[in-house]
Amino acid sequence: MKMVFGYHKIYKNRLVFSQDVRSPMRRSFPNVVMEGDSWFAYPGRKTNFFKGPSNLFDALISEIPEGVNWFDSAIIGATTARIRKEPNYIRYFGARRVNISLLCISAGGNDVFNRLEHMLYDYNKKSEPYTEVESCFNGLLNKTLIEIESYYLDLIKSRNQYIPNTPILGHDYYPPITRKRGFYNGKGGKIGPWVNSVMTLKGYPAKNVMNSDDLRIRLIKYIHQSVSDTIRRILATHENCFFYSPFHRGIKLNSKKYWDDEIHLSPDGNRKVAKDMISFIKNNGLYPKRKLKK
Repeated sequence: MKMVFGYHKIYKNRLVFSQDVRSPMRRSFPNVVMEGDSWFAYPGRKTNFFKGPSNLFDALISEIPEGVNWFDSAIIGATTARIRKEPNYIRYFGARRVNISLLCISAGGNDVFNRLEHMLYDYNKKSEPYTEVESCFNGLLNKTLIEIESYYLDLIKSRNQYIPNTPILGHDYYPPITRKRGFYNGKGGKIGPWVNSVMTLKGYPAKNVMNSDDLRIRLIKYIHQSVSDTIRRILATHENCFFYSPFHRGIKLNSKKYWDDEIHLSPDGNRKVAKDMISFIKNNGLYPKRKLKK
């Protein structure tokens, strides 16, 4: 599968990608791999380039005018366990001496979302009020964080073995405080919401966005901080790995206009994050540059 947008080409087939990037027409363009979940693959309510970027991947393309060969392995709703089941394209590209300029990763959030109902204790069954958010979770949260950590460590190990000069760029997850709705595909289908609905099911008091000490808001922030800290810690302690955080860079995403649903950015949100991520990429020397013909 191959999609063309100006000088950009997006590939799903690793064999076609490996062949095309050596062709006279494409070999001057940098090669970038996008792996992970729906932050790179989400369909959204606006599903093409004419109406707006429905995910961060789409938005990044619009911020890179020079053109790139993109290998897209992102999967909507993917957990790290699901990603692990995919073919090892890193080994594949390494064996074929395909030069990868940048490896972008978006993974970990769904590991928690998919298990949240089983991680949370029932609020109404607690004899004493919760004062610390940690007491709301059983041991499954820590087990899940260890699995996320293992995925990133294995990814780095594979990178070091097969494409050792390739930088890895990961990111954190912004707490879904502004929206509570799920995704509707326009045909009666619904996915989500992924967080607030579980907390309602487990009996937690309704969210009060006007109260910064609200228990549900603190729980949501704690979940996302736990995942983000896990990813940051791994990437920060390994060479040629980078961690992008719009939250810590002061990017304000508190308005509803920046969110399509509870956990996915709207076109406006994707544009805002993509512009800042490009600044981060440039400042760290990761910008994918086209080779000049001699």
